[in-house]
Amino acid sequence: MKKKQAKLPIVDRMYERAMQRWSSDREAAIRYLLSATGTLDHAARQTLIARLPLPLAQRVREGLAARTRKKQDAEFLAAARALEAKLTTEARAAGEKERMASLLTKKSELADDPLVAFLAGLAPADRDKIATPAERRNAVALRKASLLAGKVKALLGCTTTELDRWDADGRLPHLYVRVLQFERATPCRFWSETQVTSAVENIAIWREQDRTRKIFGRRGLRVV
Repeated sequence: MKKKQAKLPIVDRMYERAMQRWSSDREAAIRYLLSATGTLDHAARQTLIARLPLPLAQRVREGLAARTRKKQDAEFLAAARALEAKLTTEARAAGEKERMASLLTKKSELADDPLVAFLAGLAPADRDKIATPAERRNAVALRKASLLAGKVKALLGCTTTELDRWDADGRLPHLYVRVLQFERATPCRFWSETQVTSAVENIAIWREQDRTRKIFGRRGLRVV
C-alpha cells in the first residue's frame, strides 16, 4: 500500500504554484502571489518573497506596497469624512441651539397680541418648543383667522402696490410672516381679518391721501 505523501507547508505550496505560473505567464504569477499572500502572516509572507526570483519578488513587494497604500488612503479618507460629518453635525447643533435661544429672547420681549402674532409666524415645530399650551392655542387660532395678501387685495379691491404702501407706512400692517411651500419656500405676509374688514371704509380716504402725497412730491413739498 502506497504511503500518503505528506502535505507541504503552505509557504512551500504557494512557492511551487507561483513558480509554475512564472514559467509560463509571469503576470499570472504576480496576480496569484498578490492574492494568495493576503492569507499569510507577515513572517510567512517575507519568507515566501525571499525565496522568489528577484524580478518576481520585486514586483510582489511593489504590489503589496501599493495595496497597503491604497488601504491606508481609504482608511484616511473614511476617517476624514467621519470627522467632517461629526463637525458638521456639531456645527448644526450649535447653530440650532443659537437659533432657539434667539427665538426665546424675542419671545421674552413680547406680550399679548404681538406675542401671539410672533408665535403664529413660527413653524409648528419651533412654536411647540417655546410656547405654552395656551400660547399655542392662541397662535393656531390667529393663523386660522389670518388672511394672505391675495385675499386682502380681493376684499379691499386694491393693488399689490397699494397694499405694500399701506403695510409699509402702518395704515394696514401685516401681523406676521410665515414661510409657505409653493414651487419653493416663500415668505408670505398675513393680515388680521378683523383689521382688513375695518379698513374697507378707509380705502377712499387712503387713496386720496396717496394722491395728495404724490402731488406734493412732484412739487418738492412734503405732507406733514
